Parts: sequence; C-alpha cells; structure tokens
Amino acid sequence: MRDVTAGVAGGTGLGACSGMLVRHLMQRDVATLSVADRLDLADDIMRLGRIRHLPVVDGTRLVGILSQRDLFRAATSSLLQLRREADDTVLEALLPVPGQVPRFVRLPEDQRCEVRDNDALDAALALWPPDAATGAAAWLHRVERSWRLALASALALCAFGVASFVWGVPWAAKHAAFALPAEVTTKLGDETMAVFDRTLFEPSALSDERRAELAAKFAAFLRAAGESDAYRVEFRASRAMGANAFALPSGVIVLTDALVELAEDDAEILGVLAHEAGHVKHRHVLRGVLQNAVVALVVTLVTGDVSATTAAAGAAPAFLLQGRFSRAFEREADAEGVRLMRSGGLKLEYLAIMLERLHAAHRPWADKPSGDEEAVSAESGVMDYIGTHPPTHERLRFIRENGVEADEAK
Repeated sequence: MRDVTAGVAGGTGLGACSGMLVRHLMQRDVATLSVADRLDLADDIMRLGRIRHLPVVDGTRLVGILSQRDLFRAATSSLLQLRREADDTVLEALLPVPGQVPRFVRLPEDQRCEVRDNDALDAALALWPPDAATGAAAWLHRVERSWRLALASALALCAFGVASFVWGVPWAAKHAAFALPAEVTTKLGDETMAVFDRTLFEPSALSDERRAELAAKFAAFLRAAGESDAYRVEFRASRAMGANAFALPSGVIVLTDALVELAEDDAEILGVLAHEAGHVKHRHVLRGVLQNAVVALVVTLVTGDVSATTAAAGAAPAFLLQGRFSRAFEREADAEGVRLMRSGGLKLEYLAIMLERLHAAHRPWADKPSGDEEAVSAESGVMDYIGTHPPTHERLRFIRENGVEADEAK
C-alpha cells in the first residue's frame, strides 16, 4: 500500500497512474522468512523494517504470507490459553478504539502487546481463569477509568507535592545539615570563599590594626556571652556587594569594608556579627543549599536534564548571591543574635540602628519620590544586605521589643 501511495502522491488519485504496471512500483529486494524461522525473528524484522507482511518460502518456493495480525493472534492465544475457535473472536475484539488509554499485555521474553480497546481486553481476560494477579489488574483498571477517582488522586498527589516542598524538604534539609561532619562544612565554606575571592572580592583596604581590633572585640564579646562555637571574621572589599555581611557554613563571617565604614560605633558591627553567628549556629546557608539540591534532583528525575544536578556544585555561592533567607531563617538568626547580645551585655539598640543604616544605604529611595526608585535600583549591588535579609521593619520591631523587655527586667 505504501508503494501505491508513493506512486500517486504527485497526482490526484489512482486515476493519475492508470497506465502504470505493477512492476513499476513493486519492491524487488524483498525480505523473506523460512518456514523453519522462529516467530520472534519475524516480529523483529517487522518492527525494525516497519513491515506488516512477510513472504514465507520453502527453499526457493513461495508457500505463504505471514502478517502482523497472524503474530498477534499467536501471541494472544499463547497468553490467554484460548481455544482455537476463540482466536478470531478475541482478535476482532482487540482492535484499537480512539479516545481510550492503551493498556499493555506483557508477553514472554520482555515483549508486550498494546491494546486500545479496554472493554474488549476485559472480555478476553474474562475467558482466562481468575487469579490474584488478574483480579488486581481488573480492580486497578476500574479505578483508572473513574474520572472522580482520577481527579481525587491528582488532587491528593498535588497536595502531597506541595506539602513535601513546603514542609518535608526543609525538615529533611535541617536534619541533614546538622548530621554532616565538620569536614564537609569546612570544605564548602573554603570553596565558596575561593569563588568569591576570584569573582567579587578584593583585599580589604582596612589596616591590619583595625581588622585585628574588630576581631579581638568580637572574640571578647563571644566569651562574655559564654559562646564556645568557633567563628572567624574575614574582611574584604567589594564594590558589587557594598555594605554587607554574610556567614559561611564553616563559621567564617565576612564583613565588607563598606559595612565597617558605615558603622559609627563598633558595637553596631558586633550586633551584625551576632546576627550572622545565628545563621552559622542554625546552619541556614547549608540548609538552603540542601533544599535547592533536592529541587535540582527532582528536576533531574522528572526532566532527565543532568545539568540541573551539576549546577548544584556552585549552589552555595549562588544561594548567597541570589537567594533570600526565609522569614523562618531570619527569625532564628535574629533570636540567636538577641540572645548573644543579651548574654554579652550589648544593647539591642545597636543592632537596630545598624539595620536602619543598612536599609538607608541600600534603599536610598525610601525617603525620595517614587520616580527615583528605578534609577537607584539599577545601581544597587548584586547582593545588598537588605535584599538577602528581609523584611527590615519586622526585624526592627522584634529587636526593639526585646530590647524594651530587657531594660524592664533590669
């Protein structure tokens, strides 16, 4: 039939080639089968060559034609153990019907038969003595054909996915972050710092004496607060980041020169360091990286795109540069910072004042007409402090309310 179709494709129908002969269209290089060949060989030839009929020869003599219908009849009879007289009835019933989801009948040697008429297949299976397997298959098929159950299943699956993303992934990431050994967090912190040093950072312009003074004050503050965790303060210059501070999973807290210059009192800097120490203590960066890695893994499993997983290699720098800490992370870090400042004898107002300075430095349009915001925003850094530590007004209220309570308790 394909040969005839190809012959008339350029015309208007069979009438356009009424003068042609069979020999003009017939295939001369014909695949054949021997009467001694196995049926699985015939199936392979038909599938690979996209052939529906094969001549069968005995030596050099043509003895018959084998079709895909014949193979299907043989497979059905073998699978369902039908009587010979029932073959034709079942075969006619298993013709595909549009609009139905096809089902597959698994055959020996990893082969399968696709059936589009589900009702006919059910009728055929009814001729087979029932057992646990066929009973379960029939029940499953009835469930699949019910649109109410299908809709309920889809909604339940969506709800499970949302719940897993909102609560399950953060819960798993939190427990995994605290279970990781110190060697992992140290390596992750060192590699992240190396990336920033190559791309965004320049050596600090602060004097050695000034850096040593601030590091010593932070160490004394931690001792006064009874904090035993090891932290290390690093100083860097960065025009892209501006006045900023962030913590790495390894316990390193990075301060930019612009933030040091923005502060009018070293106690304000200590307040920022106390807040960043809260991020380290609760392993927020590591938890964020693990959450993103889980999402990348899911994307890889669903789409097969391995680049989503390989991109996780730079997850920590990307999280710090582009990610925003969640409100829960910020509340935990602020609560830890408030606890440290109270224990270390530092007034909470210093942190509140520094947050206001940072907000004014990174959001200068706050006190300007609304038309100025777009122009100033275009000049803001890739990782401003306010952008990665939202929202400021809630944090100020929390800090100042705790400060009032502390003053009243004295």
